[in-house]
Amino acid sequence: MSRARLALFAIALAGAGFMLGTLWSAYGPGQEVPASIGSGPGSGGQDRELLALLASGRQTNGSAIYNIGIFNFYSAIWRDYGKGEHSPRILEIGPGANLGTGLLFVASGAKKYSGLDLFQGPQLYNRQSYAAAYDLLNLVAPASIRVKPEQIYAVEGDRVVFKPERMEYLYPRESFDIRLPDGSLDFVFSHSVFEHISDPDRTVMAIAKVLRRGGISAHHFDMRDHTDFSRPLEFLKADENAWRARFAGENAYQYTNRRRLSDFVRMIERSGLKILKVEPTSRVPMSAGIRAGLHSGFQKYGLEDLAVVSALIVAEKL
Repeated sequence: MSRARLALFAIALAGAGFMLGTLWSAYGPGQEVPASIGSGPGSGGQDRELLALLASGRQTNGSAIYNIGIFNFYSAIWRDYGKGEHSPRILEIGPGANLGTGLLFVASGAKKYSGLDLFQGPQLYNRQSYAAAYDLLNLVAPASIRVKPEQIYAVEGDRVVFKPERMEYLYPRESFDIRLPDGSLDFVFSHSVFEHISDPDRTVMAIAKVLRRGGISAHHFDMRDHTDFSRPLEFLKADENAWRARFAGENAYQYTNRRRLSDFVRMIERSGLKILKVEPTSRVPMSAGIRAGLHSGFQKYGLEDLAVVSALIVAEKL
């Protein structure tokens, strides 16, 4: 079975109520993204329909697969920690190529979704991306749909125009430049974004400010060297000045801040949010000898802290 067929079959199983293990084909090499249990009836015919969707446009429907994987993952977190609120006001930090994940949240009943980013993908308003994401949700979890596409966006040629009462794109914005009313959001999340933020402490404080009491913040951190995933800790050998110099000018969007899990935990705690869950999602071999080969600035970290290269943190505003 091909990688594409495996990924699509996994989504079909999610629609049948099975656990979606790792939607690895929707991501870059070596990057694993866990997903949750879907809803709605499944059938063997869904596998054929999903494959037909992929064949209709590899780029568009690859994005749709990514969108539904992220949606499954974070909607499950909201179900677990959202205390029964079915129409959350949501902010995603760094949605990337498009706002397809936001479309799926709104289609499933979210009151409003805002996506904030500093960089805009060239296909962000591409109509086909949103149609594909909605069609995929309709295949794997039709019972979850509450809102039709025409209630979320209008179509002008090949572009979508978001209805501002349901979806908005906050661009260009630094991650800490949220500019939404204090206490106005129920759920703030990001996926493999915080490692790219130059001032994550300030961003966490901004998130805490816009969350309502009882609101949830959930973030997955990918703390590997993004220049070579096969050598995940290689970038910890450079000093800070030399590292930052590599991302001047046009390379700024590739920057990673090299923070470790304990750093992210402390900054969230300093913001006043209460941490509900810290879950390492991948580790690499680590020993005192390996640590000795890293830059002196990383000698202070424990072996377990250095071994964890991706993790999920969920927190609540009290």
